[in-house]
Amino acid sequence: MNTFYKNKNVLITGAAGGLGSELVRQLYELDANIFCILNKKSDDHKIKQISDKSGGSNTIKIYRCDLSCREEISLITQEDFLNKIDVLINCAGIWSLQDIEDVTLEEYDKTMSVNVTAPFILSRKCAESMKNRDGGLIINIGSSSCYNGCADSGAYSISKHALLGMSRSLSKSFKKYNIKSLIYCPGSIQTNMGSRDTRQNFETFLNPSKVAEYIVHASSLSNDMIIDESRINRISIH
Repeated sequence: MNTFYKNKNVLITGAAGGLGSELVRQLYELDANIFCILNKKSDDHKIKQISDKSGGSNTIKIYRCDLSCREEISLITQEDFLNKIDVLINCAGIWSLQDIEDVTLEEYDKTMSVNVTAPFILSRKCAESMKNRDGGLIINIGSSSCYNGCADSGAYSISKHALLGMSRSLSKSFKKYNIKSLIYCPGSIQTNMGSRDTRQNFETFLNPSKVAEYIVHASSLSNDMIIDESRINRISIH
């Protein structure tokens, strides 16, 4: 059984999404304490169901924050719980199917704020206390778009390329503090966001439970081995 996450304090952004809620469920079953960041409109029903099923001593707590708003991010970083996070999972993301020529600067800025700027701010904030506790773990959820340019989802692709560069740079910067920065890059997933991609066959998309299972396993390997970056692809693409 995986014991790495037992009693760890784990912060997950985008925790109400298809992949985020699977990470909540699997890590909670491994006896981690989960701190969830949801946007104002996200349904927290699934997360509360996970919490209600447990008879253990670990906890799930929910916080609301619009990650596209710098002022709200600033407020959430002042919360005391951020000073005791062992593992940060930057899972929140927004995506739109829109030709890059039609993307407004407002839409571009919002995509970059949620997909890059918020992870950057939260990573640096959590790292402050991780330094004093002999290290920690930052997991960034990338995408196959980290490696591919896309004309019809260009803003998203740009943001994911930036997230990849951020994760690699944090890894170099924080290594001396025993803080690992990892990035896992799945292809299209069977989530509500994935269902909006009408260009492909949704039935061939990755199962969010399997993707979460891989991330949990790969991030909890022994200290003498690390998977700091990986691509998770579908076998069948139609």
